[in-house]
Amino acid sequence: MLYDAVIIGGGPAGATSAYYLAKAGLNPLVIEQTQFPRYCVGESLLPYNMDIFREMKFDKILEEKGFMKKEGAVFGSSVSKEINRIDFSDGMEPEYSYAYQVPRDEFDNLLLEHVKAEGVEVLQGKVTEPVMDGQKVSGVKIRLSDKSERTIKSKVVVDASGRSSLLARKYNLLIPDPHIETFSVFGLFNNISWPKEAKNGDILILAFEHGWFWFIPFADGRISVGVVVDFRYYQRCCIEPLEDFFDLMIRSASGRVATLLKNASRDEQLHALQKFSRYAEKKSGPGWVSIGDAAMFVDPVFSAGVFVAMSTGRLVASITAEAISKNHELNAETYKPYEDALVSAYNTVLPFIYHFRSPSFQKLLFHPPKDGKLVKLVVTILSGCFFKPELTDQDSKRFWRIVRLIETKDKLVYFLKFHWLFDKFKI
Repeated sequence: MLYDAVIIGGGPAGATSAYYLAKAGLNPLVIEQTQFPRYCVGESLLPYNMDIFREMKFDKILEEKGFMKKEGAVFGSSVSKEINRIDFSDGMEPEYSYAYQVPRDEFDNLLLEHVKAEGVEVLQGKVTEPVMDGQKVSGVKIRLSDKSERTIKSKVVVDASGRSSLLARKYNLLIPDPHIETFSVFGLFNNISWPKEAKNGDILILAFEHGWFWFIPFADGRISVGVVVDFRYYQRCCIEPLEDFFDLMIRSASGRVATLLKNASRDEQLHALQKFSRYAEKKSGPGWVSIGDAAMFVDPVFSAGVFVAMSTGRLVASITAEAISKNHELNAETYKPYEDALVSAYNTVLPFIYHFRSPSFQKLLFHPPKDGKLVKLVVTILSGCFFKPELTDQDSKRFWRIVRLIETKDKLVYFLKFHWLFDKFKI
């Protein structure tokens, strides 16, 4: 049998792509290696994701399951008074006012089951390698649970394998993000008293000298907690096991973080990721395309992962369906609009990610100006408005001019203070 598309991975990117392909009258096959439900990090969704949920008729399922509603986010310092809550309804498009906090094991399983109920075929197995027809990918070889092997042919292979990035690794296309190299430890906790600065359901991001902590509350009372630091700092610490390093980071952050976790109990073992920010130099080629985390994975400070995964899954499905209907080749030229859209989206949010550790940027984020336009811009982008440059580009340019001015001013102040000390004490 020749499938229109074989999709590697049944996470949010793969399930979404399969759903839209099936709705276009095509016959996709999802191949998922892991038995769902399974643990996965990345539990905080963004308001702009809600459009896709509604289109997929998945929004009612989220509501019925009683997931924690997320109406805002709190950013601040763990040790100082600097803290700021943003409300998603204050953005340029106030209708994007909420999302959900979701345990990913449950969320991903629900989404894949929903897609199966809509007629998508899902097969349990491990993709071992792509099938080649000259330079073109024409299918995959898989190993089933009974150890038997099978070859499946398709018009296109969609790599939605997450951080595994099966095809990008196969073709040696993965490039580490040159601007950020991080290490993260995370897990689920109980008995955390929510701070007064945050509403129930808010995500809480607290910065400290060496990185930042996240706190993501779930409806059942558990809270996802993680710390992200520079990878070189983690190496210098030379501390194992993970529990000891995590405890050291709590002591280092002190302040709000230490208070929140003072009486906390861990629900399960801790997990770790290292040097995870990277992208595929090419995201498509003859007979294949990579989407979601398989194409690009960035620092999770602004919770972009699930929304970008599902958005790229939907866009690639649309391009694929149109190309097949017109009997066009499925190659890099066909998928160029998708690659351009993905690069544009990340160019919108990446500057926020790269600058987050900058004290000058933190001043602006933790103590925003009274300029209503700039506040609306920040809220809009942090709500997930990555794919509408026509809405945000003009104000973004002004915002980053202000950031650069603040950074220049802070550097000048530091320079003058240093020279004053040098002259006074003959350092």
